[in-house]
Order: sequence, then C-alpha cells, then structure tokens
Amino acid sequence: MNIDGSVIGTHAACGGLFRDHRGSLLGAFTCNIGLSTVFYAEVYGFLLALEYAAQHGWTNVWLESDSTSALLVFKNRSSVPV
Repeated sequence: MNIDGSVIGTHAACGGLFRDHRGSLLGAFTCNIGLSTVFYAEVYGFLLALEYAAQHGWTNVWLESDSTSALLVFKNRSSVPV
C-alpha cells in the first residue's frame, strides 16, 4: 500500500494504491477530507488503506508513505496531537 496525503490551502485529501508483489495494480482509493492538516490527511489515509485491505481479506500488507511522523503514530500513539 502506498499512501499519500495532501493539503492545498486548508483543503485536505488522501489516497492510496495497492499493488501485489509483481507490481500489478490491485486497487486504489481517494478521499476528500475537508479542512485539515497534512499530518491528519496522512494518518487518515493509513486508516482508510488498512480498512480497504481488511475488506479485501489482505492480511499481509506493506505500508509505504513519505510521512515519517505519520508512520510513527502506529509505533507510539502518544505522538498524536490532541
């Protein structure tokens, strides 16, 4: 799963691509979030991607993102701003 979040002005969106071990496209998603931050868009993208994978019965997944801080949320929940 390759996930990305984006913000233009204050409008956020996220999306992701799913590929198998050969690079063949398995699926994709996009989501308009509205007013938000890049961090939130990235984390929300992860959650949507994991939900998508679960709906398709994919239990062995590799999550990729260019947002190190968003990836750390899965290692340490206290890094989520309140």
